[in-house]
Amino acid sequence: MRMRKKKNAAGASARAQTRPAGPDAYAVSGRSPASCELLRSRVPIIGAAIGRLVNLTVGFTVNCPDPAVKERFDSILAGLPQGSGSVGLRSFICRYFDELLTTGTAVGEIVPSPKGVGLWLVPAGDVVLRRPDGDPCRTEFIRAADMTPVSRPELMFMTALSPAAGEIRGRPLTEGLAEYCGTLGTIFEMIEKNRRRTGNVRYCVSCGADESGGESAESLARTLAEGWSQAMSSDTVRDFICVGDVKVSTIGADSKEPDVEAPVRQLLEQIVAKTGVPPFLLGLSWSTTERMASLQTDLLTTELENYRTLLTPVIEKIAAFVLRSLGSSAVPEVVWDEITLQDRLSEAKAAYYDRLAQNGGRG
Repeated sequence: MRMRKKKNAAGASARAQTRPAGPDAYAVSGRSPASCELLRSRVPIIGAAIGRLVNLTVGFTVNCPDPAVKERFDSILAGLPQGSGSVGLRSFICRYFDELLTTGTAVGEIVPSPKGVGLWLVPAGDVVLRRPDGDPCRTEFIRAADMTPVSRPELMFMTALSPAAGEIRGRPLTEGLAEYCGTLGTIFEMIEKNRRRTGNVRYCVSCGADESGGESAESLARTLAEGWSQAMSSDTVRDFICVGDVKVSTIGADSKEPDVEAPVRQLLEQIVAKTGVPPFLLGLSWSTTERMASLQTDLLTTELENYRTLLTPVIEKIAAFVLRSLGSSAVPEVVWDEITLQDRLSEAKAAYYDRLAQNGGRG
């Protein structure tokens, strides 16, 4: 009997504590994760900017100070299942960071099981975030299915992006861009309609009245229409032969399409400024050079390092749990890859010239 109870308990621990209930359970009023995803899908440049930030930010290794379990530790981190077809801690952090930038709040869960450890990126409808009374520095994770606290809160973790004072939830990277993106969509819709009108050329064929009375106006119009249709629908070049004062003009030729380059660029500049990604990384050629200035590189590097400070506690918590499951009390260390945005050759030349200046011109 005892062995059966132990087996059932182990099987229960393999299940995620969170369960879906209603949509947008931890959404901020007026800014749901669903609306953030919709905004990202409608404006491809926002998705491209988030993808660039994820690729530039997430690159790390976790050092295990305990040599006795290091090989096993590295193997577990490289094969952590996530329930999405991908494995590995880095893959999970990429998805976690993508969710953080898109919705402003990311929630994850460590799922232990008899076969090992798994990770679960909690959807917005599975959990409600609440701050307990009298403790503003702690966050409670409430199951949205039955509105009860999770049984093992030590397995839960969350990150908020630039939360307002007193708020648990963060603000998405796309905050404030809804109106700009709406205007941008209106401009593109206008371009599409104008292209349908002016891109598909329409002709107006007119003929003066026959004063001799030899043919009626109705019969003349019918003859012209048949001849023009045959000439325009033919697969080969055909001439349109007629008698009388016939005039052919293009409908809409006198009206010019409005110039949209300036307003579209102004709207895109707001989006680019909000994301912080250089324009040329998003395929926008706004300058004569595609290289970043040193000041731009420093600013973007600082931004990426700030994102890394948000992700480091999550990585450390997951790695520490894996070490505890292996029976080790060591503290893991997260080592981030160096951010290299400048041309390495230019940096080497600059360092060489600086050394020459310090040595009085001697190499």
